[in-house]
Amino acid sequence: MKIAYLVMVTFMVWFGYKVDIKIESMYLHPTLVFLSSFIVFFLILGHRLREESKVLSRMKMDEVKLNDLLILITVKNAKMTLERNLRNLLDSVKARILVYDDGSEDGTFEMVKELSRRNENLKVRRLRKDGRFLHPKGFAFEKAVKEEKFEWILVLDHETNVKGEDLRKAISFMNEKKVDVFHFVRRNRVEGSFISRITDGDELVSDGLLMMNFPVFKGSGFIVRRKIAEKVEYPAICHSEDTKLLEIFKKLNARVYQSGTLQVHELPPMNFLELLKQRYRWLRGSIMQSHLDGTSSFVLQNVLSAMILNFLISPFRLNILNQIGLDLILTVMSFSLVMNVLVGRKNMLDAFIDSFLTTAFLIFEYAFLYPYTLLRCGKNYKFEYTLYNGSKTEDERNNHQSD
Repeated sequence: MKIAYLVMVTFMVWFGYKVDIKIESMYLHPTLVFLSSFIVFFLILGHRLREESKVLSRMKMDEVKLNDLLILITVKNAKMTLERNLRNLLDSVKARILVYDDGSEDGTFEMVKELSRRNENLKVRRLRKDGRFLHPKGFAFEKAVKEEKFEWILVLDHETNVKGEDLRKAISFMNEKKVDVFHFVRRNRVEGSFISRITDGDELVSDGLLMMNFPVFKGSGFIVRRKIAEKVEYPAICHSEDTKLLEIFKKLNARVYQSGTLQVHELPPMNFLELLKQRYRWLRGSIMQSHLDGTSSFVLQNVLSAMILNFLISPFRLNILNQIGLDLILTVMSFSLVMNVLVGRKNMLDAFIDSFLTTAFLIFEYAFLYPYTLLRCGKNYKFEYTLYNGSKTEDERNNHQSD
């Protein structure tokens, strides 16, 4: 896969310098591309939001109970953040909360245990894993389905907060529209945080892709019906549990819906270095899972990355590949702007700044971070080969899964 990517980039750069196809209007039409794509996305997503608002407005929230909802949280070494979030959830959401602790060493388990003594809706358990190569959230999901009774399960990260009213609306919507999997809008916005302007915009882009029925799946902030959840079974090797969930739900013909109005709120990474580490982990899991499954998304990621990198190498060459690369960047920025305005409910200035920052980061991510991650994946394959031939200890296995 690494050789194929390098060949692709080399060919595009060679094509740009040797096969120079003149396009007189190449740098005269960017405004047209940006405005036309903005109008198209605005009309499509605007209609989608109006339809959802109509359905939610006629629902009677006082008839919705959360007794059959289970909130699932998997955590490791996040005592202060989790305590603050659990107190908010217990005050605003009248539903059962199950916390699986993945070997915390900072007193997280003891803190939740103490809270559970005063709140009958809260339970905490130590997470026990088997020999599979799987993220702790995957183990927790399977165990919760086997050990708990519920009709709906809401998967949250330890810092994710949600309003009880939005939960009732979501479950009502699922019942009325026969939805099996319901995604909330994930927000990362924190006042005064520059990083959150990037991550919030990025989350909105992911939400928008789901609203447009692109094959995207987020690792938290979603509700699953029990009849679907109990059919989820992860394989022996799973690099990305959320990518695998998307594949499983597609095989089950589950009806997946992305909301444009109901939100959950998460904390962004603390600084740019933490953001890079987070995206590296996400890209690594996605690349290795796609390669393992042989899915087409891996090829698409390679093509997108190669085209963006080629454009940055020779931005002023007049050829068709640069034309496509520029149009792609402008289309992503217009899509991000629409999502920031319609779903993020930001004023135009803030929306434009956030969409610009998000697009710039996505360019950096796919032009530089993606190739770097791809070239490093061979080390992880060697690790897993020895791991599954018995030469790694259980502690080393668990530590690698928790990365």
